[in-house]
Amino acid sequence: MPNNINPSNDGMPRSGFNPEERHYSVQELAAALNVSEDKIRRDFGDEPDVIDLGNPSSGKRPYRPLRIPQHVVDRFYERKRIRGSR
Repeated sequence: MPNNINPSNDGMPRSGFNPEERHYSVQELAAALNVSEDKIRRDFGDEPDVIDLGNPSSGKRPYRPLRIPQHVVDRFYERKRIRGSR
């Protein structure tokens, strides 16, 4: 199966989807980068290709489990590096 087709085989392209790529949980990435889980959610929550496994829930703060692919982490920090060098 080509990497740009989703597992449901409905033919819809999935940008950058690679099932063999490393995907990080919020907790894993926060620990690896030595930042808070809230910062990871803020920084990566709206990035394209991040998988949001959360369900809408009532309450003050909804539970938002994310899976963040390695290429998204790389892209995010490359973008930060470029902005910082200006």
